[in-house]
Amino acid sequence: MRNGSTAAIAFMALAVLIVMGYNHDTSAQQLSAAKLQHWKYKAVDGLVDVDQFNDLGGEGWELVTVHPLGGSLQAVFKKPIN
Repeated sequence: MRNGSTAAIAFMALAVLIVMGYNHDTSAQQLSAAKLQHWKYKAVDGLVDVDQFNDLGGEGWELVTVHPLGGSLQAVFKKPIN
């Protein structure tokens, strides 16, 4: 009886997939249809003050990282390309 139940469930699942139009390429189609985001980057050398951060943020730039550069710092920003 157990094997019969398993077979019946498998058959019903297959029937549902056929009726719903199962397509094994669905995930590939969704990935190709999805628009990838492209970014523009800007590096600012030296000390960056709060006003400069706010100005860049107002222009759509987002701070990605700050790292040492010589004896100073470099801030790297990104913003989406439309």
